[in-house]
Amino acid sequence: MTHKDTVIKNILINATVSKVWEAFTNPNITRRYFFDCEVHSNFNIGDEIEFTLDKNGSKIICIKGLITFCIKEKLLAYTCFSPDTENLPEKHTLVTIALVPEGLRTQLTITQGNFKADKQRYNETNEAWNFVLNGLKTLLET
Repeated sequence: MTHKDTVIKNILINATVSKVWEAFTNPNITRRYFFDCEVHSNFNIGDEIEFTLDKNGSKIICIKGLITFCIKEKLLAYTCFSPDTENLPEKHTLVTIALVPEGLRTQLTITQGNFKADKQRYNETNEAWNFVLNGLKTLLET
């Protein structure tokens, strides 16, 4: 079996694009479905993005990167790496979140690529997005 370089996820969510966008950009919402992490960014190209976890009053940075592209309620792209690893370009992946309205529903496509030969990281990321998207869908549809 050959290793894949890019995780691709598609899901239809019974919520408007604005609600889905807010769920990705509001730290009070992300912590409810994204492994208890809060997103922090101004969401302008070149800005930092961090996903942080509050553990016993201490802020732990779980994921960090830079915003590479942002069109409100349409597309968000950012580099992504774990602060637990060495900050080298080859360790960074690129996450793209694309939202397309379908009436009052949203077609959401997530891609995360540049895993190179890191099959374990690819598999972990694939499973993580399954968890995140299931949580997001449940949160927004109930």
